[in-house]
Amino acid sequence: KRKVYQHGLDKLKIISFYNDEYLICQGDNGLIILSLKAARERIVFEQMLDNYRTNSEHTQALLIPISLELNHSDSHLIEKYHTQLSQLGLGLRHFGANTWLLDSTPLNFPEDNLLGLIKDIIDLLHNNPDSLKRDIHLNLAKTICKATSTRVKFNEASSSKLLEELDKCETPYSC
Repeated sequence: KRKVYQHGLDKLKIISFYNDEYLICQGDNGLIILSLKAARERIVFEQMLDNYRTNSEHTQALLIPISLELNHSDSHLIEKYHTQLSQLGLGLRHFGANTWLLDSTPLNFPEDNLLGLIKDIIDLLHNNPDSLKRDIHLNLAKTICKATSTRVKFNEASSSKLLEELDKCETPYSC
C-alpha cells in the first residue's frame, strides 16, 4: 500500500500564472513559485516508481497501437530491456523483424509524443554507460517523465489538481 504524504501544498492559494510555465502561489510563509513542468514530472515519476515497486499494473490500452519500424540495433535494445519497459507500463509487442507495436502506456500518460518518447528511451539505452543501466528502472522513469511534461496545458482547475497530486509525493520539492 502506498504511503500517504502531506506537505500542505494543496492549501496554497493560486495567485497567478507566469509565462504558462510557472504557478505563483501564496502560502503561510510567503510566495512560492512553482514550475508546472517540474511538478508534473515529479508526480509522474513517483507514480511510475510506486507502481513498479508494488508490482501494480496501471496501464491504459491505446485504441490504435503505434507501429515502430526500428533499425536492427534499436530493435535489439527494445528486446533486451522489454521486461523493464513493461514493468514501467510501456506495452511493446514484437511484430516481426524490427517492427514493434506500442499498445499500452502508463495511466494518465499524454499520447501526443509517443514516438519521441520511444526515441528518447532508445537514445538513453544506447548512450548511457553500463553503470546507469544498473538502475534501469530509475533512468527509464526519468526519461519517460521528461517526455510526459512537454505540451501539457494548465489552467486554474488543473493547477489546483496538480498541487493536490504534488502534495501526495514523497519528495515534492525536487524534480
